[in-house]
Amino acid sequence: MLQEQLEKYLYICLYIHACQEASKCEQNADETRCYPISTPENGKIYCSNDNIVGSECAFACAPYHSLVGSSKIKCLQTSSGLKWSNSTVVLCKVNRCKPEIDMHVPGKFVTCSKTNEVTTVCHFKCLKPGYTVSPTRTIRCLPNQQWSGKIPCCGRSCNLFSITDIYIVLESSEYIGVNAWVKMKQFMKDVLGSYDISSESMKISVMRFNKDVDTDNIIHMDDYLNKKSEFWYKFDRLPHGGKGSNTGKAIRYLVNNMMNKESGNRINVLDVVYLFSSGKFDDDVSEASRELRESGAFVTVIAISSSEPWFNEEKMNQIAGGKYHLLLVESEDAIEYHHDIIQPGICGQGC
Repeated sequence: MLQEQLEKYLYICLYIHACQEASKCEQNADETRCYPISTPENGKIYCSNDNIVGSECAFACAPYHSLVGSSKIKCLQTSSGLKWSNSTVVLCKVNRCKPEIDMHVPGKFVTCSKTNEVTTVCHFKCLKPGYTVSPTRTIRCLPNQQWSGKIPCCGRSCNLFSITDIYIVLESSEYIGVNAWVKMKQFMKDVLGSYDISSESMKISVMRFNKDVDTDNIIHMDDYLNKKSEFWYKFDRLPHGGKGSNTGKAIRYLVNNMMNKESGNRINVLDVVYLFSSGKFDDDVSEASRELRESGAFVTVIAISSSEPWFNEEKMNQIAGGKYHLLLVESEDAIEYHHDIIQPGICGQGC
């Protein structure tokens, strides 16, 4: 009996010592407690039975904060002592929207109520004369950690300026009459005539083709920067006439010789291609059309509807990448009424 009491006493002493040293636990009467847990900043702790062995504790964060660490822990009695089942180092991290807004962008003034945190409201203002905020002046960081809209930037008004590289490709063959030729060119002037032409806004290149590309009359991207009236004068004087319609050949020339950096094309600037077609094709356009679409250009094909057997709407759809990028006009005189339909493609990139 004495031996059993001594062994029990020794066991209790060793057990309590190990608990205190290894697990920072304490024993009061019949209760054994794990060491206290500190409440995380911007958070709370909910325990089933305080920090007594067997108690389960859950961490919760204030609204618009995310838990970093264990969400639940339990005070356990183990062979190595008393300890919490997981680390008690828990943080409540404030939720933020991505991407973070740069508060120090030249030419732009930004004020945010809580920088990039959820519920913050940010207001934008442009400091450069002639520049406006696009697409909106105010955005909010929503509870889902997404901005309420695209992060605003400072750019010139889209009705006068547009950072876009424009390519006008004009078929000039026996399948397009002189009147249609004049109407086509006037159509492009109606669409683009009010825009600025410069290295900081819109750049325009023009080519005409029939069986061959008219390389003598190409207007290159950088030929008339800041010379808007001279550009349109040159455009008006483009001659009409020629035989054949090798559209595939023209598209390949466009992609390989004009839509590159050496010819004035700008990286990370939207490319917009307007191709005027008779609907008659003397060569294959499938491979060239694929290369054009893979360049990432926004392509619109414009043609006057015809009942001629050679009129091939399928091939025009192939070039445009779908019927929604094909504009079929009922007659030559009706072209001028459609410029508002294709103009949104130009304004797709405000700044």
